[in-house]
Amino acid sequence: MTLAEIAEIVATARAKGLMALEHQTETGVLRVRLGSQHAQDPVPAKAPCAGVFLSAHPVQPHIVPPQTVATQGEVIAFLKIGPCLRAVQAPRPGILQRRAGENSLVGYGEVLFDIE
Repeated sequence: MTLAEIAEIVATARAKGLMALEHQTETGVLRVRLGSQHAQDPVPAKAPCAGVFLSAHPVQPHIVPPQTVATQGEVIAFLKIGPCLRAVQAPRPGILQRRAGENSLVGYGEVLFDIE
């Protein structure tokens, strides 16, 4: 990866409002944290209702794999309520750290992800 490619990746991340990113190629992984030198407290992504936590739609692969960068408003999980699914969206851009267990019952307002 050249310096020009890294600069382009960082510029794109800043334009999208990301605080951090991870870029993987065949030759390695680039991890970049943007913003101030002082780490921000993680922002919780909370359950909008009670339901069963699903990290992916039942007929699709993972929407956002764990510990990856999500953009604000991106669907990061689902809650199953009876026969219905409700999307969980990222409240801000950042790196996801999942706290809820797959197929676990979660309550309204329970923290599903920490977003760094």
